[in-house]
Amino acid sequence: MTTYDEYGVPVGAYSEPESLTHQAWRLARAFFLYRIRPAVRARTNALRSGNWSVKRLFTLVNALVVLWWVVLYWGERGVFDGAVDSCSWDKWEKWVWISQ
Repeated sequence: MTTYDEYGVPVGAYSEPESLTHQAWRLARAFFLYRIRPAVRARTNALRSGNWSVKRLFTLVNALVVLWWVVLYWGERGVFDGAVDSCSWDKWEKWVWISQ
């Protein structure tokens, strides 16, 4: 037999909702278990099995990463070294060093 409280709601039919932090934790855990972990396992299995192919290695993403590294190297080395070399160091101030 069902028992009712003073408001006419069956006892045990209602419980307090979970807190926002608990809901966020459950969502993050589910995302990890059902999305991230299977993707990581698939990648590691592909690497272990030796599933290497030219099409897999030369992708647009890999090409963009290589291009980014080349531009970074050119920017850091070439432009900076060129700017330093273009300075007329002999026309700068002469500092008198006082030896003690």
